[in-house]
Amino acid sequence: MKRSMGLLLVVLFICQTAVLAQPRRGTKSFSGTISGYVFDEVSKVPIEYANIILYSLRDSTQITGTITDSKGFFKLEEVRGGRYLLEVDFIGYAKKRLPGIRVTPRNPEVTVGHIFLTPVAIEGETVEVEAERVPVTYQLDKKVINVSKQATSLSGTAVDVLENVPSVEVDIEGNVTLRGSGSFTVLIDGRPSILDPNEILQQIPASSIESIEIITNPSAKYDPDGVAGIINVILKKNKLRGVSGLVHLNAGNKERYGGDFLLSYRSKRFTLNLAADYYRRRRPGRNEMQQNTFRDGVTFYSYSSGDANMVIKPYSFRGSVDVNLGPWGVVSVGGRMGSRTLDRGYTLHYQRWTSFEPERMSSISVFDWARAGNYYDLNLDYQHRWPRRNHKLLARLVFSGTDSREESSDQMWNESDSLVDGKISRESGPITGWLFKAEYSRPLTENDLLELGYQFRLRNSSTSKRLYDYVPAESDYVFQPLFSYDSRFERQIHSLYTQVSSRLAQLEYQVGLRSEYTYRQTRVTGEERYTIDRWDYFPTLHLSYRIWGPYQVMASYTRRINRPRDWWLEPYLNWVDSYNVYRGNPALEPEYV
Repeated sequence: MKRSMGLLLVVLFICQTAVLAQPRRGTKSFSGTISGYVFDEVSKVPIEYANIILYSLRDSTQITGTITDSKGFFKLEEVRGGRYLLEVDFIGYAKKRLPGIRVTPRNPEVTVGHIFLTPVAIEGETVEVEAERVPVTYQLDKKVINVSKQATSLSGTAVDVLENVPSVEVDIEGNVTLRGSGSFTVLIDGRPSILDPNEILQQIPASSIESIEIITNPSAKYDPDGVAGIINVILKKNKLRGVSGLVHLNAGNKERYGGDFLLSYRSKRFTLNLAADYYRRRRPGRNEMQQNTFRDGVTFYSYSSGDANMVIKPYSFRGSVDVNLGPWGVVSVGGRMGSRTLDRGYTLHYQRWTSFEPERMSSISVFDWARAGNYYDLNLDYQHRWPRRNHKLLARLVFSGTDSREESSDQMWNESDSLVDGKISRESGPITGWLFKAEYSRPLTENDLLELGYQFRLRNSSTSKRLYDYVPAESDYVFQPLFSYDSRFERQIHSLYTQVSSRLAQLEYQVGLRSEYTYRQTRVTGEERYTIDRWDYFPTLHLSYRIWGPYQVMASYTRRINRPRDWWLEPYLNWVDSYNVYRGNPALEPEYV
């Protein structure tokens, strides 16, 4: 009801603004802007849909107005020169007025900064109030994004939600960086995914997500992988008694459509969740690049431009059963399986010339890249809680796997539409993994908490790569054994951690230590083996000091690790296209920050 009333007020406000916001005679010819942010005085979170009204200070007539967005930001444009009064208002808050705002030729862009509205209590008869969670909440070691409040992102994926989150950036192809780094870990309901972080984020529909946790400085209980931190995606689970369900359908321009559903049954003893999702997204674009290469006093020029296209088509099924064993705890069995298809391609028109031979030569490059495969994960959880708060035991076993198939084709055509060069690269191979984790936490006193844990991780992968070159004399693609190979990768990680949390008056702290033993072996064609056998240590420290009221100062220290990915360890030339190759290093050691 609160949302419907808010939308009605917005519509009435816009209609009123359209009538009253007419140019007045006698104003100056130049115009400017007035912008700022609106926040809740108590929770310090942005207020969305707050009314912003601008009045003339001379005769109190309304000039224009707008509303705030999800970040609490507003901007009034095309404001003619003069003196104004700005009024900020929202249901449940005390109205605030800012007089003396001047738009002048010397100051055409006025910024009023942060405006804080104070919640007010309304006395009256007994009423039922439905509260809505704020979009972003901040905790000691993480930010929590309530996805249900991100209405503009619900038709997209987890990537679309992250576009509006502080410390996260998303490029035009949907690749995510956390704090400027692509090295981060993605968890699904607290469990690691077998897929690449960007790949899994591009496949999860936003409508099936309850919340997303951004853990930029994780404590010792979390895996230290990923120098930038952890993104934990919490999926929806219905908590209503009996049978209930949710269905979402969406469609948009550029051939985008999809849907998902969640069906639940909940009783005192059992909880059953079944869900599925499918969507298709197309990202058209344009590719343009210029390269200059200098060698032996000669400059080589290359310019290319053309259209690009990317299509993502994933689907998945997931389910879980929770059994309440009474005083013995809760057992959960669940799984997720799905398939993904990612196609990317472009057609580029090339022009090449040199400083020695300025005559330009033209050609056309056609590039196609496709990745497909199925994935799955099965999990068994057991949780036991004692009557005392935070006294609990958790055990988890996860098995996951994927079969990946990848193929790229790069063709070069001359001005006579004849194929003069081309490469086809094929890659396939399964990846499997096991995870076992046991955690125990026990409060020592009312303010002290001790946590202990052990974890084992195993990852095995096999890769088969084949390269084919186009031979004009044979008008066919020929297998290239020198650039084709098979490799195997195995990694075991044993982890032990302990951490203590406590509070002393206004000071809260958490100190922890995690130790890990890693065994890694890479085998390539010819039975060459490269092994790493080592221990690593990861201390953590989190501090929070409450100054007064809701104000506090926080600081933290952690040590993180960026482990080499499988393809970084392959010691052979890998062709990206006809002009770009890369070679891995099987002895590559991890990076620390």
